[in-house]
Amino acid sequence: MIKSCTAILRVVHYGLSDSARQAEEAARIGDGETAERALERAFTAFDYARPHHERSWTSFFGASRLGSLAVSSYGRLGHRETDSLAGSLLSVLSPTETKVRALVVADLALSAATRSDVDRADELAAEALPLAVRTEASLAQDRLWELTEVLPQDSGRGTAEALRQRVTSGLLASFQA
Repeated sequence: MIKSCTAILRVVHYGLSDSARQAEEAARIGDGETAERALERAFTAFDYARPHHERSWTSFFGASRLGSLAVSSYGRLGHRETDSLAGSLLSVLSPTETKVRALVVADLALSAATRSDVDRADELAAEALPLAVRTEASLAQDRLWELTEVLPQDSGRGTAEALRQRVTSGLLASFQA
């Protein structure tokens, strides 16, 4: 009986991880329906998961990680609740969860850039970049690299190009340090 309960908990936990990642990937390709269903499955699995009873390498998948995947998915879909969800998540993060904070703010910057809101992307990237570099938050740094790719081209003189240059310089400097 105990072995079967452990097996069920393991399936729930892995279902959580798989569903959350599926949501993010579906959102990346613009499949909103699949992303939303996968997020729903991930949140349901999270309600039943007990990661502290599993192997230590699975315990990283807590509420903040699930929240960051939801923000990423919503941001990629241009969901109207992205900022609200991110704000709720940011307000409950502990001061030690700096990598998650960097990732969420970088995802918000990417979302703003995707919507061509360069001023907001600039504001958010200014917050995310030093945090991502200082904490060596590789996922946040990946999102910032992606941000440089989705910014509109503006002949090298506008805000988008200045933001692209600032983010690129900041990220490259972190690799050389």
